[in-house]
Amino acid sequence: MKTATHIKTIQLENKTVKERIQCILGWTDLQYAEYQEEMGYRYLVNEFGTDCIMAQQLVYQKVFWSWWINHWMKRDIAFLEAYKKNPSITEVVYRLRHNPKGVEFDINSDLYQKSFAAMIGQLIKEVTNG
Repeated sequence: MKTATHIKTIQLENKTVKERIQCILGWTDLQYAEYQEEMGYRYLVNEFGTDCIMAQQLVYQKVFWSWWINHWMKRDIAFLEAYKKNPSITEVVYRLRHNPKGVEFDINSDLYQKSFAAMIGQLIKEVTNG
């Protein structure tokens, strides 16, 4: 179990990374958040398709978005390391790094289990409420 101090440290690190990215790209908080969210949706569509119940459930799961942001931060840190070596890299490079079609990791079983449980709960609720 992560301690509150450990979580606060990670949150502070993530905030610092985000601020550095925004400064480089000239993005506002809103632009950054909207892009991150849009890529999360696109990732789910790429993984499952538009009609998949699993994708429709995952989009509402806090655990999915925490997982997505965790991996996002890893890609942001890699971008910052590349930027240090070559400050002329552009927003295009940043967007390519976050393109969901190029993401090389899969959703873990914990995410599947939680979204499946939510999906079953929703089905039961719909059936019992008519």
